[in-house]
Amino acid sequence: MLNINREKLTNLASGDMKKQRNILAVLAVLLLLGGIACLANPVASGIVVSAIVGVLLILSGVGAIVSILSTTIYTGWSRLFGFVIGIIYCIVGYAFIKEPLQGLIAMAMVIAALFIIGGVIRLYAGIQQIKSAAGWMQIIIGILDLFIAYLLIGNGPITSIALLTALIGIELIFSAFGLFSLLSLLKRKD
Repeated sequence: MLNINREKLTNLASGDMKKQRNILAVLAVLLLLGGIACLANPVASGIVVSAIVGVLLILSGVGAIVSILSTTIYTGWSRLFGFVIGIIYCIVGYAFIKEPLQGLIAMAMVIAALFIIGGVIRLYAGIQQIKSAAGWMQIIIGILDLFIAYLLIGNGPITSIALLTALIGIELIFSAFGLFSLLSLLKRKD
Protein backbone atom coordinates (compact mmCIF):
# COMPACT_ATOMS: atom_id res chain seq x y z
CA MET A 1 0.00 0.00 0.00
CA LEU A 2 1.32 3.42 -0.91
CA ASN A 3 1.34 6.02 1.84
CA ILE A 4 1.51 9.28 -0.07
CA ASN A 5 -0.02 12.58 0.95
CA ARG A 6 0.21 16.10 -0.45
CA GLU A 7 2.76 17.13 2.16
CA LYS A 8 5.18 14.40 1.05
CA LEU A 9 4.59 15.30 -2.60
CA THR A 10 5.54 18.94 -2.03
CA ASN A 11 8.82 17.93 -0.38
CA LEU A 12 10.04 15.90 -3.35
CA ALA A 13 12.67 17.54 -5.54
CA SER A 14 11.79 17.72 -9.22
CA GLY A 15 14.56 15.26 -10.21
CA ASP A 16 13.39 12.77 -7.60
CA MET A 17 9.81 13.23 -8.74
CA LYS A 18 10.70 12.50 -12.37
CA LYS A 19 12.47 9.27 -11.34
CA GLN A 20 9.49 8.23 -9.24
CA ARG A 21 7.06 9.00 -12.07
CA ASN A 22 9.01 6.81 -14.48
CA ILE A 23 9.12 3.90 -12.03
CA LEU A 24 5.42 4.29 -11.21
CA ALA A 25 4.50 4.49 -14.91
CA VAL A 26 6.33 1.24 -15.66
CA LEU A 27 4.78 -0.44 -12.63
CA ALA A 28 1.29 0.78 -13.58
CA VAL A 29 1.63 -0.53 -17.14
CA LEU A 30 2.92 -3.90 -15.89
CA LEU A 31 0.03 -4.18 -13.41
CA LEU A 32 -2.48 -3.32 -16.13
CA LEU A 33 -1.01 -5.86 -18.56
CA GLY A 34 -0.90 -8.51 -15.83
CA GLY A 35 -4.53 -7.84 -14.92
CA ILE A 36 -5.65 -8.06 -18.54
CA ALA A 37 -3.70 -11.30 -18.97
CA CYS A 38 -5.34 -12.78 -15.85
CA LEU A 39 -8.80 -11.94 -17.18
CA ALA A 40 -8.05 -13.05 -20.75
CA ASN A 41 -6.62 -16.48 -19.92
CA PRO A 42 -7.25 -17.38 -16.27
CA VAL A 43 -5.78 -20.89 -16.24
CA ALA A 44 -2.48 -20.00 -17.96
CA SER A 45 -2.18 -16.85 -15.86
CA GLY A 46 -2.99 -18.88 -12.77
CA ILE A 47 -0.06 -21.17 -13.46
CA VAL A 48 2.22 -18.14 -13.67
CA VAL A 49 0.74 -16.74 -10.44
CA SER A 50 1.29 -20.10 -8.75
CA ALA A 51 4.92 -20.15 -9.89
CA ILE A 52 5.46 -16.59 -8.63
CA VAL A 53 3.90 -17.46 -5.26
CA GLY A 54 6.10 -20.58 -5.12
CA VAL A 55 9.27 -18.60 -5.78
CA LEU A 56 8.27 -16.00 -3.17
CA LEU A 57 7.57 -18.73 -0.61
CA ILE A 58 10.94 -20.33 -1.26
CA LEU A 59 12.71 -16.96 -0.95
CA SER A 60 10.83 -16.30 2.30
CA GLY A 61 11.79 -19.71 3.63
CA VAL A 62 15.45 -19.27 2.74
CA GLY A 63 15.38 -15.77 4.25
CA ALA A 64 13.87 -17.10 7.46
CA ILE A 65 16.45 -19.89 7.69
CA VAL A 66 19.36 -17.51 7.01
CA SER A 67 17.98 -15.08 9.58
CA ILE A 68 17.62 -17.81 12.18
CA LEU A 69 21.13 -19.15 11.57
CA SER A 70 22.90 -15.79 11.33
CA THR A 71 21.59 -14.04 14.44
CA THR A 72 21.83 -14.73 18.12
CA ILE A 73 18.42 -13.23 18.91
CA TYR A 74 16.77 -16.62 18.55
CA THR A 75 17.58 -19.36 21.03
CA GLY A 76 16.29 -22.80 21.87
CA TRP A 77 12.74 -23.52 20.82
CA SER A 78 12.29 -20.23 18.93
CA ARG A 79 15.31 -21.07 16.78
CA LEU A 80 13.99 -24.58 16.10
CA PHE A 81 10.48 -23.29 15.42
CA GLY A 82 11.76 -20.59 13.03
CA PHE A 83 13.93 -23.13 11.22
CA VAL A 84 10.98 -25.53 10.82
CA ILE A 85 8.77 -22.69 9.52
CA GLY A 86 11.47 -21.78 6.99
CA ILE A 87 11.64 -25.41 5.81
CA ILE A 88 7.84 -25.54 5.53
CA TYR A 89 7.84 -22.35 3.43
CA CYS A 90 10.42 -23.91 1.10
CA ILE A 91 8.44 -27.16 0.78
CA VAL A 92 5.15 -25.36 0.11
CA GLY A 93 6.88 -23.06 -2.39
CA TYR A 94 8.33 -26.06 -4.20
CA ALA A 95 4.87 -27.66 -4.26
CA PHE A 96 3.42 -24.49 -5.82
CA ILE A 97 6.06 -24.61 -8.54
CA LYS A 98 5.88 -28.39 -9.11
CA GLU A 99 2.04 -28.63 -9.10
CA PRO A 100 0.75 -25.14 -9.98
CA LEU A 101 -2.90 -26.17 -10.41
CA GLN A 102 -2.95 -27.85 -7.00
CA GLY A 103 -1.31 -24.74 -5.55
CA LEU A 104 -4.02 -22.56 -7.08
CA ILE A 105 -6.74 -24.79 -5.67
CA ALA A 106 -5.10 -24.57 -2.25
CA MET A 107 -4.97 -20.78 -2.56
CA ALA A 108 -8.63 -20.73 -3.57
CA MET A 109 -9.54 -22.80 -0.50
CA VAL A 110 -7.59 -20.49 1.82
CA ILE A 111 -9.18 -17.41 0.28
CA ALA A 112 -12.61 -19.05 0.49
CA ALA A 113 -12.00 -19.73 4.18
CA LEU A 114 -11.09 -16.07 4.67
CA PHE A 115 -14.28 -15.02 2.87
CA ILE A 116 -16.30 -17.36 5.12
CA ILE A 117 -14.70 -15.94 8.26
CA GLY A 118 -15.21 -12.38 7.01
CA GLY A 119 -18.81 -13.12 6.00
CA VAL A 120 -19.69 -14.60 9.38
CA ILE A 121 -18.10 -11.66 11.22
CA ARG A 122 -19.94 -9.16 9.00
CA LEU A 123 -23.24 -10.97 9.49
CA TYR A 124 -22.73 -10.97 13.26
CA ALA A 125 -21.83 -7.27 13.25
CA GLY A 126 -24.79 -6.50 11.00
CA ILE A 127 -27.21 -8.33 13.28
CA GLN A 128 -25.82 -6.39 16.24
CA GLN A 129 -26.47 -3.10 14.37
CA ILE A 130 -29.64 -4.17 12.55
CA LYS A 131 -31.55 -0.95 13.30
CA SER A 132 -29.07 1.22 11.37
CA ALA A 133 -28.22 1.45 7.69
CA ALA A 134 -24.68 0.33 8.52
CA GLY A 135 -26.09 -2.88 9.97
CA TRP A 136 -27.95 -3.71 6.79
CA MET A 137 -24.86 -2.92 4.72
CA GLN A 138 -22.82 -5.32 6.88
CA ILE A 139 -25.43 -8.03 6.36
CA ILE A 140 -25.44 -7.53 2.59
CA ILE A 141 -21.64 -7.60 2.39
CA GLY A 142 -21.56 -10.67 4.67
CA ILE A 143 -23.97 -12.50 2.36
CA LEU A 144 -21.83 -11.51 -0.65
CA ASP A 145 -18.71 -12.78 1.13
CA LEU A 146 -20.37 -16.14 1.75
CA PHE A 147 -21.55 -16.25 -1.89
CA ILE A 148 -18.01 -15.64 -3.16
CA ALA A 149 -16.76 -18.39 -0.84
CA TYR A 150 -19.41 -20.72 -2.27
CA LEU A 151 -18.29 -19.87 -5.81
CA LEU A 152 -14.68 -20.60 -4.88
CA ILE A 153 -15.47 -23.93 -3.19
CA GLY A 154 -18.67 -25.28 -4.69
CA ASN A 155 -18.12 -25.22 -8.45
CA GLY A 156 -15.17 -27.47 -9.15
CA PRO A 157 -11.45 -26.87 -9.47
CA ILE A 158 -11.40 -25.16 -12.88
CA THR A 159 -14.04 -22.66 -11.81
CA SER A 160 -12.13 -22.06 -8.57
CA ILE A 161 -8.92 -21.39 -10.49
CA ALA A 162 -10.68 -19.14 -13.01
CA LEU A 163 -12.43 -17.15 -10.29
CA LEU A 164 -9.27 -16.80 -8.20
CA THR A 165 -7.28 -15.62 -11.21
CA ALA A 166 -10.09 -13.25 -12.21
CA LEU A 167 -10.06 -11.75 -8.70
CA ILE A 168 -6.29 -11.31 -8.96
CA GLY A 169 -6.69 -9.73 -12.41
CA ILE A 170 -9.32 -7.29 -11.15
CA GLU A 171 -7.08 -6.34 -8.23
CA LEU A 172 -4.14 -5.75 -10.60
CA ILE A 173 -6.25 -3.53 -12.85
CA PHE A 174 -7.57 -1.46 -9.94
CA SER A 175 -4.01 -1.10 -8.60
CA ALA A 176 -2.85 0.04 -12.05
CA PHE A 177 -5.55 2.70 -12.24
CA GLY A 178 -4.65 3.83 -8.72
CA LEU A 179 -1.07 4.33 -9.86
CA PHE A 180 -2.21 6.12 -13.02
CA SER A 181 -4.20 8.56 -10.87
CA LEU A 182 -1.15 9.07 -8.64
CA LEU A 183 0.91 9.77 -11.76
CA SER A 184 -1.56 12.42 -12.86
CA LEU A 185 -1.20 14.08 -9.43
CA LEU A 186 2.57 14.01 -9.79
CA LYS A 187 2.39 15.54 -13.28
CA ARG A 188 0.19 18.39 -12.02
CA LYS A 189 2.82 19.04 -9.36
CA ASP A 190 5.40 20.10 -11.99
